[in-house]
Amino acid sequence: MAKEYLYKSYVTTAATIIQQYNGDIPFNDYLKKYFALHKKYGSRDRKHVAHLCYCYYRLGHAELGLEVEERVLLALFLCSKDTHEIIAELRPEWKENITDPLQEKLQLLGYPFTIENIFPWQEELSEGIDATAFALSHLTQPDLFLRIRRGYKQQVIQKMNQVVEKTLIMPKKRKATKPTKAVKEKRLESKKKVGEIKQNRMKIKL
Repeated sequence: MAKEYLYKSYVTTAATIIQQYNGDIPFNDYLKKYFALHKKYGSRDRKHVAHLCYCYYRLGHAELGLEVEERVLLALFLCSKDTHEIIAELRPEWKENITDPLQEKLQLLGYPFTIENIFPWQEELSEGIDATAFALSHLTQPDLFLRIRRGYKQQVIQKMNQVVEKTLIMPKKRKATKPTKAVKEKRLESKKKVGEIKQNRMKIKL
């Protein structure tokens, strides 16, 4: 019961944040301000709530008719590829299928789900882009996300290209070389001098 109450509070908090957010500032900044005003949330709480919010927005325009809290759970289920404690506790009927392919997950919902509704502006896509594949990509958290300020696009692209070029350069392997005769003699001479110094430091026994 304690876990169920905790996870329900996460979903409720996420729904509250989503309903209050009006888009005036980047969502990441809004979350920071929200948690700064509500000190009761620890780092683990903030992580869970933020993840729920981002899952919600990854659904795009799909299933907008659902209640916010129900849509949060649906989004979490569709965006998760591994077992998730919140789904296991609040939607146990889904937990065994959370690792299934997306199409199989959708069959469990009990109502039609149109993938293209995630991104309904298909006519705006460039030629050659698969609309369904593009919509499905929204359900996967990207490894890297960049927010570029206006006027800095070309600079960012240039920096990214430079990083990519550096990563493609194979580092030169260091070849082991044998010490020359002069180096060996110098090393032996140095050791000899050190030995003489130590010998001179020895106490004279009477």
